[in-house]
Amino acid sequence: METSKQRLPLYTTIALISGFILSFGFGVANYIQLLYYAFEPPSYPIEITYVPLFLMFFSLLLGEFSFRFYSRIPALQFQNGKLLILIASHIAVDIQFLWFATTPIHA
Repeated sequence: METSKQRLPLYTTIALISGFILSFGFGVANYIQLLYYAFEPPSYPIEITYVPLFLMFFSLLLGEFSFRFYSRIPALQFQNGKLLILIASHIAVDIQFLWFATTPIHA
C-alpha cells in the first residue's frame, strides 16, 4: 500500500503527459485542417466542426493541471528535470490558449 502512495505522483505525471500529448496532437491536426479549409475552400460545403476547440480546451486543462500539480510539490520541481516539464507545460498552455481564442476566426 505504501509503494502505491509513493508512485502516485509518477502515475499522475504519466497520465497527464499522455493525455496532453494525445489531445494536443489531435487538436493540431484538426486545427491544420480548418486552416487548410480557410485558405482553400473545398468544392463541397463543409460543416464547421468544434472538435479542435474541444481538444485544445481539453489539452489546455491537462496542461494546467500538470502545471498546478508540479507547482504545489516543491520537491518534484527540481528532480530529474521535472522543472522543465513544468515550464514546458506552462508555455504550451499559453500557446494553446492563443489557438483556442483564434480558432473561431479561422473557421
